[in-house]
Amino acid sequence: MADPKRPMFTPAQGIAPSLPAGPSVAAITAKRTGIIGFHSQITDDGKSAIIELIAPSIADFKDILSTVDSRVQVYVKGVHTKEVIEAAFKGQKKDFSFEKFIMLGAR
Repeated sequence: MADPKRPMFTPAQGIAPSLPAGPSVAAITAKRTGIIGFHSQITDDGKSAIIELIAPSIADFKDILSTVDSRVQVYVKGVHTKEVIEAAFKGQKKDFSFEKFIMLGAR
């Protein structure tokens, strides 16, 4: 538990609300930042993961989008088609399907 195995770029401490606590005006009007949701599936070789990260803005993905790590492949909804993404994922997980790859919710 002290050194968990988790997909790269997923929050180490899980997802925590980024808004101030309480029903204050600041809490109501504050903008959320960072990764607010994610889910993943381990690839067939057990060494990698297919992950979807959710964030309020594209700026929250700057570290991911600018990585030079050769292990990372980035697909952006709205830029890459569902068919292109699904074909790439099936190369890593033969039974991959978006119907089974469902976000359970974001905080």
